[in-house]
Amino acid sequence: SDLAPLNYGPVYDTTDYGRAVYDPYTISEDLKRKVDLAVEKVVDDGWKRTVAILKKYRKQLDKVADKLLEIESMDEDDFTKAVGSPKVKAE
Repeated sequence: SDLAPLNYGPVYDTTDYGRAVYDPYTISEDLKRKVDLAVEKVVDDGWKRTVAILKKYRKQLDKVADKLLEIESMDEDDFTKAVGSPKVKAE
Protein backbone atom coordinates (compact mmCIF):
# COMPACT_ATOMS: atom_id res chain seq x y z
CA SER A 1 0.00 0.00 0.00
CA ASP A 2 1.09 3.56 -0.60
CA LEU A 3 -0.22 4.54 2.82
CA ALA A 4 2.10 4.76 5.78
CA PRO A 5 1.26 2.65 8.85
CA LEU A 6 -0.64 5.32 10.79
CA ASN A 7 -3.94 5.50 12.62
CA TYR A 8 -6.34 7.09 10.15
CA GLY A 9 -9.40 6.68 12.37
CA PRO A 10 -11.23 9.14 14.60
CA VAL A 11 -9.50 10.49 17.69
CA TYR A 12 -10.77 9.83 21.21
CA ASP A 13 -9.44 11.75 24.19
CA THR A 14 -10.38 12.35 27.80
CA THR A 15 -10.45 15.76 29.46
CA ASP A 16 -9.21 16.51 32.96
CA TYR A 17 -12.75 16.02 34.25
CA GLY A 18 -13.16 12.55 32.73
CA ARG A 19 -15.39 13.63 29.86
CA ALA A 20 -14.69 11.87 26.61
CA VAL A 21 -13.93 14.06 23.65
CA TYR A 22 -14.59 12.65 20.20
CA ASP A 23 -12.93 14.27 17.23
CA PRO A 24 -14.30 12.86 14.01
CA TYR A 25 -11.99 11.99 11.17
CA THR A 26 -9.31 14.62 10.77
CA ILE A 27 -8.14 13.40 7.39
CA SER A 28 -9.03 14.79 4.01
CA GLU A 29 -11.62 13.29 1.69
CA ASP A 30 -8.80 12.37 -0.70
CA LEU A 31 -6.96 10.42 2.01
CA LYS A 32 -10.22 8.71 3.07
CA ARG A 33 -10.67 7.60 -0.52
CA LYS A 34 -7.09 6.25 -0.59
CA VAL A 35 -7.69 4.33 2.63
CA ASP A 36 -10.92 2.89 1.22
CA LEU A 37 -9.14 1.81 -1.96
CA ALA A 38 -6.31 0.20 0.02
CA VAL A 39 -8.80 -1.74 2.17
CA GLU A 40 -10.77 -2.76 -0.91
CA LYS A 41 -7.58 -4.08 -2.53
CA VAL A 42 -6.68 -6.15 0.54
CA VAL A 43 -10.19 -7.64 0.67
CA ASP A 44 -10.29 -8.33 -3.09
CA ASP A 45 -6.84 -9.96 -3.05
CA GLY A 46 -7.88 -12.14 -0.10
CA TRP A 47 -11.10 -13.11 -1.85
CA LYS A 48 -9.27 -14.09 -5.05
CA ARG A 49 -6.71 -16.12 -3.13
CA THR A 50 -9.43 -17.87 -1.14
CA VAL A 51 -11.40 -18.79 -4.26
CA ALA A 52 -8.22 -20.09 -5.94
CA ILE A 53 -7.41 -22.31 -2.93
CA LEU A 54 -10.98 -23.64 -2.78
CA LYS A 55 -10.93 -24.42 -6.50
CA LYS A 56 -7.54 -26.11 -6.25
CA TYR A 57 -8.70 -28.42 -3.45
CA ARG A 58 -12.37 -28.78 -4.46
CA LYS A 59 -12.24 -32.57 -4.90
CA GLN A 60 -10.70 -33.07 -1.46
CA LEU A 61 -13.22 -30.69 0.11
CA ASP A 62 -16.10 -32.59 -1.49
CA LYS A 63 -14.71 -35.88 -0.18
CA VAL A 64 -14.45 -34.48 3.34
CA ALA A 65 -17.97 -33.03 3.14
CA ASP A 66 -19.41 -36.35 1.93
CA LYS A 67 -17.64 -38.25 4.69
CA LEU A 68 -18.87 -35.77 7.32
CA LEU A 69 -22.44 -36.21 6.09
CA GLU A 70 -21.95 -39.94 6.53
CA ILE A 71 -20.24 -40.06 9.93
CA GLU A 72 -20.85 -36.50 11.31
CA SER A 73 -17.39 -36.16 12.81
CA MET A 74 -13.94 -37.34 11.88
CA ASP A 75 -10.59 -37.76 13.46
CA GLU A 76 -7.22 -37.36 11.81
CA ASP A 77 -7.25 -40.87 10.32
CA ASP A 78 -10.74 -40.41 8.82
CA PHE A 79 -9.68 -37.06 7.38
CA THR A 80 -6.51 -38.53 5.89
CA LYS A 81 -8.49 -41.37 4.29
CA ALA A 82 -11.08 -38.97 2.87
CA VAL A 83 -8.50 -36.60 1.43
CA GLY A 84 -6.21 -39.37 0.28
CA SER A 85 -3.03 -37.73 1.53
CA PRO A 86 -0.42 -39.67 3.43
CA LYS A 87 0.38 -38.57 6.95
CA VAL A 88 3.29 -36.20 7.28
CA LYS A 89 5.90 -37.46 9.67
CA ALA A 90 6.85 -35.08 12.48
CA GLU A 91 10.53 -34.30 12.62
